[in-house]
Formats: sequence, C-alpha cells, structure tokens
Amino acid sequence: MDELQPSLAEVVEEFVVGLACLGQLEDMRRIDELDLSVSQARILFLLETANEPLPIHVLAEQAKLSMAAAGRNIEQLVQVGIVTREESASDRRVKLISATSYGREIIAMHLNSRHEAVEAFVQRLPAAQQLALHAAISDVLQSGALSTDPALPTATLIGAHS
Repeated sequence: MDELQPSLAEVVEEFVVGLACLGQLEDMRRIDELDLSVSQARILFLLETANEPLPIHVLAEQAKLSMAAAGRNIEQLVQVGIVTREESASDRRVKLISATSYGREIIAMHLNSRHEAVEAFVQRLPAAQQLALHAAISDVLQSGALSTDPALPTATLIGAHS
C-alpha cells in the first residue's frame, strides 16, 4: 500500500466518526432546549439501553459519576418528570431509576433524528455506491466481527430481514 494512502483502519475510523456526527448538532440543540446537562443526557441514554430500571450506583458507575453527582442529576431528572425513582422490592435501601414515558419520548426523538440523518446521507450517495456500501456493511454485520464477546449473539437487523 502507498504510504500516502490511509490504512483501512484510518478510513473506517473517519467513516464511523463522520457517521456518528450526523445529526449531532440537532441532538445538541434538543438537549439544550430540554435544559439537560451532558451527565443527565448520559443517564437517560443509559436507562434506555438497559431496558430495565437501574440502581443509582450502577448508573453512577456507567456514567462515570460519583454517587453524589449521580444522585443530584437523577433528582433533577425526577423533578422534571424524565425519570422515576422507586425502592427495590428486594432491598428497600436500593433505589431503582427508570425512564418515564416522557423520558422514553426524548430518546425516541433522538433515535429518529439519528435515523433521519443517516437516511439523508444514504440518499446523497449515487445508486452504485449505495449498493456497494449495502453489500459491504451487510457482510461485515453478518460476520459477527463487530462483537468482541463470543458469548454475545451475532444476530443483527440484517439477519432479521432475511
């Protein structure tokens, strides 16, 4: 390979970063409109990906916050109706946090915004590039190469549509 030519890893990294940035300004505008801090937004996204209520200490660890900072952020989210806080049925000392319907609506808006940005990117590609990218990415997803944990299933949306 020519030394001036970027490596495959560099090209993939540039592509992934560029793709991740699509719609980011719109996301930041929405977060700003909701008056959420970055930590609060992170907590909300962690709750949504967990698909179950999480204890405060788990949220603090995953959000890389102290227990005190996580508690303050969660209290503010409770006050505006984005999350709820309830005692664990098995241990009253443990407080479980979950997204409210309003919190899930915020996440859905974020995911929809991201989807629209990616869809717009795809539509800007010439048809031949759309087909080539579809084939290449489908092969990668079906290979399971994205999973670094062999215990995790490698099923993807690609497999679900087959």
